Amino acid sequence: MNMTPTQFVPPHSIQALSIKRTPSLHPAMFWVLALGFIVLLLPLSNLHAMQDQKQTLAVMEFEGFGVDQFAVKTLTDRFRSKAVADGTFRIMERGAMDEILDEQKFQLSGCTSDECIVEMGQFLGVQYMLGATVGRVGDTFAISMRMISVESGEIIKTANFDITGKIDRLLTEGISEAAKLMFGSLKKADASVVISTLPAGARLFLGGADRGLAPVDLQDLKAETPYDISIQLDDHKTFDTTLVLVEGRNNRIVLPLIRETGELSVEGSPENSKIFLGKSLVGKIPLLSFTYPTGEYELSVKKPGFQTFTNTIALETDQSLPIVVSLIPKSKKKAILFSTLLPGSGQLYQGYKGKGILLLASTLATAYLAFEDYGTFVESKTVYEEKSKVYNSNLTQPDLLATQKQDMLDAFDIMKDHESAFLLKAGLVGGIWTVNLLEIAF
Repeated sequence: MNMTPTQFVPPHSIQALSIKRTPSLHPAMFWVLALGFIVLLLPLSNLHAMQDQKQTLAVMEFEGFGVDQFAVKTLTDRFRSKAVADGTFRIMERGAMDEILDEQKFQLSGCTSDECIVEMGQFLGVQYMLGATVGRVGDTFAISMRMISVESGEIIKTANFDITGKIDRLLTEGISEAAKLMFGSLKKADASVVISTLPAGARLFLGGADRGLAPVDLQDLKAETPYDISIQLDDHKTFDTTLVLVEGRNNRIVLPLIRETGELSVEGSPENSKIFLGKSLVGKIPLLSFTYPTGEYELSVKKPGFQTFTNTIALETDQSLPIVVSLIPKSKKKAILFSTLLPGSGQLYQGYKGKGILLLASTLATAYLAFEDYGTFVESKTVYEEKSKVYNSNLTQPDLLATQKQDMLDAFDIMKDHESAFLLKAGLVGGIWTVNLLEIAF
């Protein structure tokens, strides 16, 4: 026998072989491709979530009367395919059904009663079972179908379909029409809705699938179908509900969320000190078992005559936070010193804003009026001095003396009026000053 010797390449010849190096992938390009892959997967995840919303149905092997078993199995498989294409239900595969029933040692033969079919559905873990019979009378084939709820055991839909001709026509035309007849009235119309939350920005889950942050426009729903809705937002209680829509575009739904709450107790001295969380007044000492939304707040306790207590606190869900406060009195000496320099400032320092503003405003207003009266008094005094000088220096015109004297006396009266007004307001300033010191001291 002639054998062709195997060609041998010496080791040193390997270096002469041409080797093409595959270009390396740039890191940036790697991340671009990875992102694109993730984007492509997102629609698939949404599709899976939509499928999870469909109810499940298992199609039993048809029972034949006058039709051979091979043809019956073929018709059953064709009907199952049409049911999948229809999309009304999520159809259980035949192989998965056989595997589960074999594991459970379930006897299929003779399982024609509603009770047996329901029991089979329970083993399979589906919501509905569909059974059918195929009979032949002459050249007419009759298909009788019924759908049973596994939960209630009730027959929820029946349908009958007849077709005349060869069995080939039953396969190519009849099964398709039978599926339409069975599932057509069960199809749900399209529905859509926009769901908003108060506050906005909560995450919405539809049947366990994340649909994004509210407001969310849900376009791919079916009317008269229950959907489990869950709304989640930090520091708020989870909102769970079941949503059933009508056909078409539904009105916007606004779901109010409730804040998680914690408990706060503030005790100490002096009593009736005001308690603030942020800028909100929430009560006075003693404050016991006060419920407030969770979160971080600036706690402040205030009372006139005492230094303000401030502290940052965190209220947590279903937890009680006890706080004891003892306010420190403000310096009386400082208050007296401030009020001595400027009426009302000591009261403001002590925290008595109403008194402080009243005394300060009264002092400044009265002092301003006194200053104006003093200016008018100085002007009138100048006029009086001029009139007096003219009268006293007239030695050559005796006929004018009477007129000049009257002018001088009138100017004197005006000067005295302005002087009295000035002294009155100056006295008021002094009185306010005195009341201010007595008030702050005692």
